[in-house]
Amino acid sequence: MKHSPMWGGTRSEGDSCAPVMYDIANNRLMAQFDGVGGVHRYSVAGRWKVLKDGSWYTGWTVNGKPAPLSQRKIVSCCGKKQRIEYDDHAKVQVAAELFSHLSENALFAVYEFHNEQAASVQIDLHFGFEIDTASYHMEKLRTEGHTATLTPQLHVSDERLFTYSLAEDYTVYFAANDPLTSFEHEDNRFQLRVRLSVEPGEKKRFVWLLSGACGSYTLAQAEADIADWQHHATVVDEENQWLRETFESQDAELNAMYGYCLSASLSSYKDLGESFKGYFAGIDYQSPPRTYFRDGYWTLLASLPYRPEWVRGQIVTLAHGIGVDGQCPSAVIYNQDSGKYEPFWPDHFDSPSFFALIVHDYLSWTNDYGVLSEQVNGRTVKVHMEQAIAYLSSRTSADYPGLALKPDHRRDWVDNVYREGYVTYDLTLYCRALYAVSAVCRASGDEAGAERYAAEYETSRNSLRKLLQVHGYFNYMNTSGFVESNTSIELALLPLFDLCSADETAAIMQLLTTKLETRNNNEQQYGDWGVMTVFPFYLAVHHQVEKSMAPYRYHNGSDWPYLDGIYALAKLRNNDDGWRYPLTRWFQVSLDNGWLTPVEYYGPVYGKGSNLQGWSAMPAAAMLMGGIGFMPSLEEQKVRLSLPPWGDCTFKHIQFRGHRYTLAVTDGVWKVKCEDDPAHEHPFITE
Repeated sequence: MKHSPMWGGTRSEGDSCAPVMYDIANNRLMAQFDGVGGVHRYSVAGRWKVLKDGSWYTGWTVNGKPAPLSQRKIVSCCGKKQRIEYDDHAKVQVAAELFSHLSENALFAVYEFHNEQAASVQIDLHFGFEIDTASYHMEKLRTEGHTATLTPQLHVSDERLFTYSLAEDYTVYFAANDPLTSFEHEDNRFQLRVRLSVEPGEKKRFVWLLSGACGSYTLAQAEADIADWQHHATVVDEENQWLRETFESQDAELNAMYGYCLSASLSSYKDLGESFKGYFAGIDYQSPPRTYFRDGYWTLLASLPYRPEWVRGQIVTLAHGIGVDGQCPSAVIYNQDSGKYEPFWPDHFDSPSFFALIVHDYLSWTNDYGVLSEQVNGRTVKVHMEQAIAYLSSRTSADYPGLALKPDHRRDWVDNVYREGYVTYDLTLYCRALYAVSAVCRASGDEAGAERYAAEYETSRNSLRKLLQVHGYFNYMNTSGFVESNTSIELALLPLFDLCSADETAAIMQLLTTKLETRNNNEQQYGDWGVMTVFPFYLAVHHQVEKSMAPYRYHNGSDWPYLDGIYALAKLRNNDDGWRYPLTRWFQVSLDNGWLTPVEYYGPVYGKGSNLQGWSAMPAAAMLMGGIGFMPSLEEQKVRLSLPPWGDCTFKHIQFRGHRYTLAVTDGVWKVKCEDDPAHEHPFITE
């Protein structure tokens, strides 16, 4: 298959039998469509699988004859929908659309047959799948410590509707718009057949709905949804149109990539009840249901301008994981059965800083200071934030005042490498967090706190600059004296957070460009394939564990699109002409490999990580924040927009401090429109 950019998504063209895997998600489910009219994977968000992976099959004939091997197809993927258009077969046009409900746990498929013959034709459609009941038992073992022997019960309501129940909270619903011709069931396997007669000139559609294994959906809802399937299809189309409208330019690659990334961020958000509201990390990070501090931050930056209320929920959910001493886990687990929160992998050294950054950025976009007073476990969000920073401040160095020393463990984003002592990444985040807390305190009327944190910020910033001036731009330096001096893409955080001078910024950018951009690095062996996390590879073998033990793998040299976005943002903010390579090279490699949603990471030797990875939406945030300079602060009431290096473009539907805007630049001139109140005086400086 050949995969290419399409406005808001991707377009694939090739043999009709070739799979085209495309991941989608909404608030309640995660699924993967297979590009041949079926569902390769389907699970309830944060719960269990509905289908056995790869069990689905789909096929059809026209007047008893399958399509020739030479048949071609075009597959379009955008948002929650995959559409397949086949070359005509015996003068019958065939198309299939698969999409999810906008917000509920239900999938739809529409098979369309348009007869252009002079005589009627017979369509024989056959498909089947296997229900994965074992996944339910595994989840019960994890959450309750035991499971029971259960016998599934099949109930056939009529020729269009059946249910398959294992327990009170596990029922699969199937519904169709037309009667099934035949239906077979063996254990957890189902085989379904539909025969349709299509008259000359007629266009006939067969539609099914599948809702799996979650007590929140009902039989009545399945019947109503299949009857109203056209409405659900229209709603998804409208959402995809909205997604495309968020960014438009003359650059086809950027038009595609922006929607490709933004969809990943939006798809990651989950509202699992009255308490849990937050971003999942990705397809492979949903069970147990959890939201991470660091993944959450880089994920939400893309959707914050469109769904600020979601970020408020993320803040409150993360606060449940902060201990009374300020210690923060990697993530916060939510037990949907008990309604209780649990820490996931405690005491991660970067998590306290990320909590402060999330609060700061949310307030900068919304001015919603009420979130600071939200009570979680008897403490306000503001108290949680300050306690988290105090935990880091309690570990500061005597040699370099204000720098928080990381303990000898692997608990930050590079969780496959033991980095003890002075870790440039963690120190950079800590400095930025002090700045953020100071700004939050000042903006919320806490002048004493603002002055205290501002002084700590200046001390830490000066110490960090001195440390790097003395020892160079190292990755980490142990208190024992060992130095890992490889170049890390994490260095891009220094100029991004204004922690270095113009000359230092230029030196860092030159270092990253020559060492990590594979197009410029002839020492690595695989040509031009993206931006490496580090180079040379990690030196101390006794510091490396698991996947990062191998060169080119995971933290040890793979390309991580979220880091590409951070690096591109730093380049865009500093008017670096090389911005496009980190912004788009990973996207080009993804299309070359048929990865139709943002992946977690990839490399030339060990392949890729999870699909539809939330924080890999970061390149979209880089386009808005860096491309046009839309990075609001708490110190300024107005935002100065800059001209994007890619030329004329339009950003629509941006929500900023209570209003929604369209920002358009044409021939170097900005035009700002308030979408909800045209008479509103906008807060942007455009000269």
